[in-house]
Amino acid sequence: MAKAAAATAEVPDGGAGELLEQDARIADRLAVPRGAPPNRPSEILLTGVTGFLGGEIAAALLRTTAARLHCVVRGQHGRPAGERLQRLCRRWDADPARLVLVERDLVGSTLASDKALAHRIDTVVHCAAAVNLFAPYAELRDANVLGARAILELATRGAPKAIHFVSTVGVFLSPRYRGATVFEDGAVEGADGLRNGYAASKWVADTMMSRARARGFAVSTYRPAFVGWHSASGRAGAHDVVALLLLSSLGAGCAPRLDLQINSTPVDHVAETVAQVVGSSSTGPATFHVVNRAAVPFLDLATAAGLRVVALDKWEAAVAAKAPPLARLAALVRRSQTDPTSGADELRAAHVRTYDDRRLREALGSGYEPPPMDARYVARFLASVRGA
Repeated sequence: MAKAAAATAEVPDGGAGELLEQDARIADRLAVPRGAPPNRPSEILLTGVTGFLGGEIAAALLRTTAARLHCVVRGQHGRPAGERLQRLCRRWDADPARLVLVERDLVGSTLASDKALAHRIDTVVHCAAAVNLFAPYAELRDANVLGARAILELATRGAPKAIHFVSTVGVFLSPRYRGATVFEDGAVEGADGLRNGYAASKWVADTMMSRARARGFAVSTYRPAFVGWHSASGRAGAHDVVALLLLSSLGAGCAPRLDLQINSTPVDHVAETVAQVVGSSSTGPATFHVVNRAAVPFLDLATAAGLRVVALDKWEAAVAAKAPPLARLAALVRRSQTDPTSGADELRAAHVRTYDDRRLREALGSGYEPPPMDARYVARFLASVRGA
């Protein structure tokens, strides 16, 4: 990993398409693994397990496969890594024998140096990411780009491995995709138009994985849209912008008039989908869009939550007065409407994308259908907030 970082010392910013394309090639010289991974996983390395989506994927894998999960976990805020994993084990009501602690930092040290791990693992589910829609590319590069390269480097060592990489449809936030239907098999272009740092970092990692698959790595890529709150419990992730917008609006007693089109699926649906494909013996390496067919206007969600809609500046003032802990969020939302690096302009009604998911539907069968973002789904979130 240190060699990779040294080889790409020049860090591009969110709008430098040529430099993003250079970063997307930093794994091109890794040797292509020999042999084919097994049809079904038995020893899975999982990153991001302490995160919102990663934890749900772990729970889904425990339910739908017989594999052991080797969980990459670090100590945090004085809590040892082992204690953090034990807490998750209790939450999932899991057999401790099926969870193995891998106390590593993806960026600080390379997993590939652990020969025993490299020979034991036959599947990798890489969900770890730094998620910050307002951070610049340089701030997210280590976690999101070099972390992806570390996974590919691990795949070159030991036993053949299937790699399952969680990306995002945010890789299509370039203006060239405005109003387009985006297909799973299509090459992701438009690096020169990506102005949001998070989207740029995921574009680089997504492209890196696609290039590796073209060379012979067994890589499957999953592109969810917004990962929404849990469809049963209503629990939302800490970085769920839609949930934060609704939460701040509930505190303020009103919602902002935003032209914001939201394509979202519940976290449990995304996790179950990933787990089903990981455990399938008939689905080969491919790219899958885990999305809803149609976006929903934020104003519809606000109406379903019983909120009156006001001008953006009035909403910001109401949040500052009635929900001060969320005042900074409100200021960021207001700034996003005029800041080209936020990506908000790409989420307007005039620019909405349609994400084709026929490959995923073919893989999972005729019964597959993403749950809608309707009034019932909003009610789950409201019940969770009011019961907290």
